[in-house]
Amino acid sequence: MPWSRYGGTGAGRRERGGRRGRARRRRGAGVAGRTLRVLAASTRRPAFWLLAGVFAVCGASTNGLLWNHFTPAAHDHGIPATSASALLAVVGVCNVAGTVAAGRLTDRVDARRVLAACFGLRALTLVALPLL
Repeated sequence: MPWSRYGGTGAGRRERGGRRGRARRRRGAGVAGRTLRVLAASTRRPAFWLLAGVFAVCGASTNGLLWNHFTPAAHDHGIPATSASALLAVVGVCNVAGTVAAGRLTDRVDARRVLAACFGLRALTLVALPLL
């Protein structure tokens, strides 16, 4: 409870939790232990591995293809390196805007549907890329 909100310093307040609170603090692995238990339970579900695989492909295609090779590839096709880098900066700004928009959309629509739509659109664009 934020005691300063009420004008006091909190010097005269009673400590809550007693012995049980001190025992929890001594254990120290409360949050870390729970995190590891949840992670271990999650790895037993197929949905976890499906998402992990999709995120791995997503990260590999973005980091491996776009960020590392875009500017040299554009330069090889006659686009000046500064223009290619500026275009890559625009992609980064659109990435931030899309992340914020997706976050707002998940407040209104089921997050699984938004994620499926994003990855479906991403897959279609990666398939269509060689056709351009």
